[in-house]
Amino acid sequence: MIALEKSLDVDVLLLSAGFGKRLRPLTEYTPKPLIPFCGKTILERNLEMIARSGVTELWINLHYLGEQIERFVGDGSKWDIGVRYSRENPILDTGGAIKNIEAGLRHERLVI
Repeated sequence: MIALEKSLDVDVLLLSAGFGKRLRPLTEYTPKPLIPFCGKTILERNLEMIARSGVTELWINLHYLGEQIERFVGDGSKWDIGVRYSRENPILDTGGAIKNIEAGLRHERLVI
């Protein structure tokens, strides 16, 4: 995929708060987005694709082992993308994750 010349006018939310129960024991000490797959984490693959699409900023929601995700991604500069975090305590469902970031959304469209 070729990177676009300008930013897309969408907000993006990567759902990363879940417990990953169906992947146990892999997710006992590692959050699901950081499980390696063919040499890269699932989260890294998503960040690369999003950055290539022209999106310049995104949200990541966090709960279960969220500090590991935040350490891995940092400010997003490795992917040339800005990252904002939404910490959930207690964990929210998908609709709650969207409502939690609603005030910070900048565009009419949200990609989850």
